[in-house]
Amino acid sequence: MITNKILKSLIIGLIRSVLNYLLVLEINKFLILMFNNKHIIINKKSYSSFLKSILMKTYIRSIEIPVKLEEAWNFFSSPSNLQRITPKHMGFEIISDAHNEKMYPGMIITYKVKPLLGIPLTWVTEITQVMEHFYFIDNQKAGPYKFWHHQHFFRKTDKGVEMTDIVNYAAPYGVIGRIMESIIIEKKVKEIFDYRENVILELFTGKSKK
Repeated sequence: MITNKILKSLIIGLIRSVLNYLLVLEINKFLILMFNNKHIIINKKSYSSFLKSILMKTYIRSIEIPVKLEEAWNFFSSPSNLQRITPKHMGFEIISDAHNEKMYPGMIITYKVKPLLGIPLTWVTEITQVMEHFYFIDNQKAGPYKFWHHQHFFRKTDKGVEMTDIVNYAAPYGVIGRIMESIIIEKKVKEIFDYRENVILELFTGKSKK
């Protein structure tokens, strides 16, 4: 039986999807006119990226821990530690030979994961940028999302290190995916980072928010 809360989430998700779709249509109409104007030059690749950005979600999370910058970097930039900070029910398992390698641009990490309903999926990410002790970025090459771009930033503070995650993502399957984002995926992403924060605090301070 569909509860009022689920029904409300479905309606909100559907409305968001329709509004996004209409917005893209209007932008298309406007830019078609611009493309036909010989005096205006538009990069179609940039236009495509712009439309993608409209349909993406952004999640930002920061945490501060009382450790040295080098210690924080060594821990979080090591693929072998990903499993330790990922919820156990997701069945996270690295299946590529990246366990103990030092992170570098172009590095491919392949793992099995169960993001929804316990269904195992192969997720392939590429480390696209690395600036040691400052940031690294991973992008999904293959996996459950239509788009996944994850930035990890590290900043030295008076109390230790502030780490900030910025995730841009988009669900697949068009309107259905947008509805799923509203009623399931947004909540799941937050739950994952809630879990990560508690584990990180326990590892580095012996305490958690629970």
